[in-house]
Amino acid sequence: MSQLQVRSLIDGFNYNYVDSLFDEDQVTNFREWIYYGHHKKINKVLTNEINSKWIIRNYLSSKMILSATVMVTSLEYAIEKNLKMTIPYLSYYAVITCCRSFLYTIPYNEWTSNEDFLKMSHSKIINLTNDYLNHLDSEFASETKAMINGLKEWRELFSYKFPSSGIGLTEEYGLDEVIDTCTTLCELAQLSSEQIQKYVLKKCMHNFEEWGETESNLMEHGYRYNGM
Repeated sequence: MSQLQVRSLIDGFNYNYVDSLFDEDQVTNFREWIYYGHHKKINKVLTNEINSKWIIRNYLSSKMILSATVMVTSLEYAIEKNLKMTIPYLSYYAVITCCRSFLYTIPYNEWTSNEDFLKMSHSKIINLTNDYLNHLDSEFASETKAMINGLKEWRELFSYKFPSSGIGLTEEYGLDEVIDTCTTLCELAQLSSEQIQKYVLKKCMHNFEEWGETESNLMEHGYRYNGM
């Protein structure tokens, strides 16, 4: 029995935010849209290259969630200790990091160039997140984009301009709002990542021996940092 098959038997995830924010039809349609994206790209013919890329995608997505968790914990501490200059930075980067986690799991986010895919600009991250969330709920997508852009302006204001009025006279985003957005994006990353597993188990296990090995040269792009 393969690792994928074992995981499918023991995996279980409670979608607290997704289930409360979106209705069943929205979630079902989003799942089907993701699943169809895999079918369109793979079409029952999985290769070592595609397998390697999806291992890296899911690894990076998980790593982004871990990174965002550290940032949110630091944000909580900064708020508690009144370390105001760090609050805009941690708020923005926690959310943008969760966006990256989400984007790595989307099959429509094509990996054509290592540089472009692994080092997406912030504007591209924001726009792609909005585009893909529109397939779930357009209102949520619009609200999320507005929040991220607001956080971006907030972070840039105190990184580059240092206003004499201080942080208190600008629009602030509360800890709960940041956590809610981060958690929703991470749950959507989990939901999306399940679809590649579902597709492979259903359509590609007949020739597992042909694609089960990974391409080491490709894997290095996801597991190494600056050649280290």
